[in-house]
Amino acid sequence: MNTDDGIHTVEVDEPGGAGVRLSVAAVGICGTDVMFVGAGVIGFIYGHEFAGVDDTGNRYFVEPTIYGGECAECRAGNPQRCTEAGHGTLGIYRDGGLAEAVVVPEYTLLALPSQLDVKDACLVEPGAVAWHAVRRAQARPASVPSPCRSPGLARLSKRYTKPAEEVHRNTHRPPTSFPGSP
Repeated sequence: MNTDDGIHTVEVDEPGGAGVRLSVAAVGICGTDVMFVGAGVIGFIYGHEFAGVDDTGNRYFVEPTIYGGECAECRAGNPQRCTEAGHGTLGIYRDGGLAEAVVVPEYTLLALPSQLDVKDACLVEPGAVAWHAVRRAQARPASVPSPCRSPGLARLSKRYTKPAEEVHRNTHRPPTSFPGSP
């Protein structure tokens, strides 16, 4: 936890309340987390890029957006723009995944496919940000900017503009199709 005396590992209460308890398996440290540390933002557990395992062994990525579902933005399919009381993001001004365990709303859980290791699933959120930027910009390989000034997101964005055959040839992994790809 970020404190006035620096970053410390602290004991926190066992998470409780409504939702699903996850044992956190992986968490990414985002530029947002680094910015919060540098600015001295305190009072909550960081980590909005995380994945974990529930008490029955099911593996999940956590989509960290907290929303009500009733406002005009939610009804229009934009829950990240929710205007209802209580909206926000896990790990940003409310406890997130930089803990051993967390309780999250069930609607934030996305089951992982068997071929994706839960320890790699914390990359789903930054990968989705990069994919969204490429789609919105209709980017091509030579035109990919560095979204959010993040080298990691820039690398993902550039990779998403390559044909699947080229990605396969360069990584020796099977080609991947993405939602909305041709």
